[in-house]
Amino acid sequence: MLFSPNSKLLASYGIHTKTMVWDVTTQKEITPQDIKQATGIAFSPDSTILVNGNHEGLVLWNITSTGLQELGPINNSRRAFSKGLVVSPDGKTVIDSSASGRNDVIRLWDIDSGLKLDTLSGHTWSIPSLIFSHDGKILASGSADGTVLLWDWETVLSNARQTKEFDR
Repeated sequence: MLFSPNSKLLASYGIHTKTMVWDVTTQKEITPQDIKQATGIAFSPDSTILVNGNHEGLVLWNITSTGLQELGPINNSRRAFSKGLVVSPDGKTVIDSSASGRNDVIRLWDIDSGLKLDTLSGHTWSIPSLIFSHDGKILASGSADGTVLLWDWETVLSNARQTKEFDR
């Protein structure tokens, strides 16, 4: 489950059940009928967009006072089980990763155009966890290979340079 950054919505998801979104104040479900199951979800920092990721790719949903309206899929985002999913602190980039197998990568997508901006590599197994530091300067990726990689976000946007690696 995941609260929106403004704490007004609560979303739940699962690979075998559709994504569900509730208005916390009214405790009513506001999920559109055509939203699918998910292996990862993320809210934009301003709580206006929900990203739903699954084996069919990434789909953006606009959050309005009347519910969720599909904005559409992100171009060419199809991959096996997009798992790690986060939106950048400025709300301009969707970052996703996979939990499907060996040598998986992290992909950066422009939220407005849907185009892939870059690919980050360094893990040798699936990457189920992505999170930004509270100041938004570091993206951390956690892998089933037992490593956590820290990415300097400003550098990532220009040349995807890795800042540190921690092994277990």
